[in-house]
Amino acid sequence: MTGRILVLGGGFAGLWSALAAARARATFGADLEIVLVNDTPWHSIRVRNYEADLSDTRVALDDVLGPVGVRHLQGRVTGIDVESRSVAYEADGSAQNIGYDRLVFALGSRLARPPIPGLAEHGFDVDTHDAAIRLNEHIARLGADASTVLVVGGGLTGIETAAEMPGKLRAAGVATPRVILADHAPRIGSDMGAEAMPVIEEALAALGVETRGGVSVVAVDATGATLAGGERIEAATVVWCAGMRAHPLTSAFPLERDRLGRLPVNPTLKIRGLRAEFAAGDVA
Repeated sequence: MTGRILVLGGGFAGLWSALAAARARATFGADLEIVLVNDTPWHSIRVRNYEADLSDTRVALDDVLGPVGVRHLQGRVTGIDVESRSVAYEADGSAQNIGYDRLVFALGSRLARPPIPGLAEHGFDVDTHDAAIRLNEHIARLGADASTVLVVGGGLTGIETAAEMPGKLRAAGVATPRVILADHAPRIGSDMGAEAMPVIEEALAALGVETRGGVSVVAVDATGATLAGGERIEAATVVWCAGMRAHPLTSAFPLERDRLGRLPVNPTLKIRGLRAEFAAGDVA
C-alpha cells in the first residue's frame, strides 16, 4: 500500500493510531507517509488534569513521533472535505490544506458548557492543561480564603476532581476545607453502575467530600452558585465537570450523529458509509 495516512488529534486515540500505523508500516514494508496534526506541540494526559502537580502531564509529540518516522504538523483543524479527501488547518496565522488517502479523525471531546448565567465568567474546569493550571493558580492565590469548593458533575472527572480538592485546599493554607460534589442525578457516580456507587460514596466520605444529588445549578457568580429552587451554595471556587460533546467538526461528515455529536463506526472504527475515513476516541 502506498499513500498518506492523516491523523487528526494528538490525544490518546490519535497518538496511538499514528503509532499503530507506524508499526504496521514497519511490519509490512508499506510505502506510507503518516502525518499527525495537532493544535499544540504536546500530547496532554488529559485524564490527570485534576491533579495538583501537572508538571509531567504533557509529553512532547515530536519526542514520540519523530523516532518512528511520523510527521507532526502543528495547526488547528478548521475543515474536512470528504469528497476531495482534504483537510484544512490553520498554522502560524495562515490557512493550509493537506490531502489524505486514509483519515483517522481523533479530535476528541470538549466539556459541555451550557448557557448558565455567570458560568463562563466565574466557572473553572479541568478540560485542558491550561484550564487546570488556571484552577490551581486560582486556589493558590486565594490561599486560606479558598475554604469552599463546589464541583458540579458526578461523573468520573467530577469525582476525581473533588477527591483531590481537600489536599489542594490544605496545601493552600485552608485549615478546614469544605468540598461539595453536586450532580443532577440522585446519586453521585450513578453512570458507573450500582456496584460502584457505594464504593465511591465511602471513598468521598472518608475524604470529607460532601455530596449533593438531584440538584441543578442555574447561576454562577464570584462567590458561589444558585440552585434551581433558589438555594445558594457559597463557594470561592466553582468547578464545572458536567458533560461532554464530541468535537464540532464531526459535523463535516455527511451522516447522522448521536446526541453527544459522536460518529457511528463499524468494528474496525471505519465511519459507517464512508470509504477512507475512520474515527477513534471520544468522537466515535
